Amino acid sequence: MQGTIRLDKYLTHIGVSSRREAVKLIKAGKVKVNSKKVFDPAFKVNLERYVVEVEGLPQATFQENLYYKFYKPKGYITSTKDKEPTIIELLPKDLPGLKRLFPAGRLDKDAEGLLILTTDGELAHRIMHPK
Repeated sequence: MQGTIRLDKYLTHIGVSSRREAVKLIKAGKVKVNSKKVFDPAFKVNLERYVVEVEGLPQATFQENLYYKFYKPKGYITSTKDKEPTIIELLPKDLPGLKRLFPAGRLDKDAEGLLILTTDGELAHRIMHPK
């Protein structure tokens, strides 16, 4: 992807925090872009040239959409939220894009098999639509 994106949106998109928390991190001086502290959440990040750090740690490269293959075991619901255990509970808490992921496909609670977890709504629709 080419172009720029707001720094707070960038941090949210790569899974660092919520947008509100990203704004707090930036205003607290905990975010650097190309080794310089940035205090403005609306600062435009050049996706091809800039290196973003949060609390001294380099952050993941921006990706428009994320795609993961996941083998669902029996006993879990193919959903992001439910009263019963969901597949999201099995994923690492620091997985990039975790809060934006959803399954492209469904398997019953008692079934096991391969799923695609993605942030790409268009792909998920193409996979799951009956046509």
